Parts: sequence; C-alpha cells; structure tokens
Amino acid sequence: MCNQFRQLYYIYKSNIMKRLLLVLAVILALSFTAKKFKMKKENLVYIPAGTFYLNEDTISVMSMYMSPTEVTNAEYKLFLNDLKKQGRTEDLKMAMVDSTQWAIFNKGPLRTDVSPYFNNSRYQNYPVINITKEGAALYCVWYTRKIRLKYPEINFNDFRLPSKLEWIYAAKGGLNRSPYPWGGMYVRNSKGKYLANFVHIGNRNIRKNKDGKYVIIENTDLDYLSLCGGTGSLAPALSYFPNGYGLYNMAGNVNEIVSDEDAVMGGDWKSGGNEIKVTSEKQYTNANPLTGFRMVSTYSPVR
Repeated sequence: MCNQFRQLYYIYKSNIMKRLLLVLAVILALSFTAKKFKMKKENLVYIPAGTFYLNEDTISVMSMYMSPTEVTNAEYKLFLNDLKKQGRTEDLKMAMVDSTQWAIFNKGPLRTDVSPYFNNSRYQNYPVINITKEGAALYCVWYTRKIRLKYPEINFNDFRLPSKLEWIYAAKGGLNRSPYPWGGMYVRNSKGKYLANFVHIGNRNIRKNKDGKYVIIENTDLDYLSLCGGTGSLAPALSYFPNGYGLYNMAGNVNEIVSDEDAVMGGDWKSGGNEIKVTSEKQYTNANPLTGFRMVSTYSPVR
C-alpha cells in the first residue's frame, strides 16, 4: 500500500511540475511576443541567432534587434535637439553634423551655405552623414535611455553600433554564401533593375586615352548641391528592396560604422558594384558624406 501511495505522489508531483513548466513557457512566450511587438512599433526588426561562413570559418551570432534602415536626418535631429534642451554642450559638440565635409569632399571652394542636405526638409528621410563615430555611439546611448523610459517593464540590452561580424551576418539576410544581401552574383534583378544605390558605369565614363586604350573617367568636378538628387547621389533610407531580415540598403547608399574597428561596411553611393558586397570594408578616419550608421541590441531573456 505504501508503494502505491508513493507512486501516486510521484505521478502527482510530476504533473504539477509539468504544469508549472508549461505555465512558465507560456509566460516567457507571451513576454517575448510583447517585446517583439513593441520593438516592431519602434521600427526595429528581430534577427534570429545563427551562423555564417567567413574565410572558411564558421561564425556564431546572437539574436538581436536592428534598425531596418540607416539612421535618418530626422531621427538624428531629434537627438541633437534633445541634447540642446538638456544643455549638454560638450556632447552636442561631439555629435554635431559637420556639413563642411561636403566642400572638403568635393575639393571645391568653401561656401557660405554648406548645409543644404541635413537642414533641408526634403532630405529628412535620407541617411544622416558627416557624423563622427563618437556621435553615432552617443546617439545609441540616447536612444537606449529613450526606450527604457518608454518601456520600463521590459529588459533591453543597450543599443549600440554593431560589431563587424554582427553587421555581416545581418547584411546576409540568412543567405549564407551570397556576396550580396539579395543573393546571387549580380547587382540587377531579372528585369534589369538595380538592387542597390552605387555608381553605375555608363558610356559617358568610358574614354580612349592618348594611347588609344579604353579607360574609365571619374567625374571629379561634383557639385555638392546637386548630390542629393538624381543619378550618382544618396537615396532615401527606406529604398530598394529589403533583405531576408527586413533590412534596407545593406549594400551601397552609405558606408556603415561598426564598433570594433576603424572600419565601415557595405559600400556607398560612390562605390562600384564590386565594392558593395556584404564583406566590403573601407577604412574610417573621420566624418564624411559617404558614411552613416544603424543600431543594434542583442536579445536578452526577460528577468
């Protein structure tokens, strides 16, 4: 009889534990669903954990939330205005957009009005450029505080600049061996449409030199006032097709700053088609009209 009671007790205890585990799983699932919903409301996309191949190595990456687009002029302007309101003078100096870089970039004379891009309402949904790495990192700190104040009940990891490996993994969009975010080896789709914003070499760029050989001629007499429209220019942050994770312009448009090296990734609107691959990397030295950024936050389970 004692053995029968003991068996009944263990069965009962086992059922209770199963129910508790089921309830806990449901709570965690609902909490994660709520977090994903709120992240989506904040214009962030969820990227699952996974692996990818790089130089014959297998790289593992944690799940994360990421900006679907490069941070825009409008978003960065809110940040600067908040720094002004708080009287954070030193931070504001570090974060300011250096529009004089247009004139330096074009090697032309310095003009009185050197801010037609950032301060023009027409380009508020275009990526912010001419910012320092320190300014981009400060934006991430500001954004983290803003989100935590808005959703105090959810455990967020800090938003920050992505590492190079995180950026490459996200840019691949789940396509492990593809050189481009959209898959395949070409920069146009089957209808002949370009899939990213980069330099398209046309007949006007091809000339014969004095020896009769064909060479590519770069137009070095660019007017920074005309760079914001038409061919050979920046594109809106939300343009072209997203990759498999819902991320836009992970190839071309602007180089994107990463956290762990003095490097920028993905190519820009002045890059050639071979320079906008997910592993394309350039050295980053200072603010310039070719470089912007986006944020990332690794996923953390609920407390």
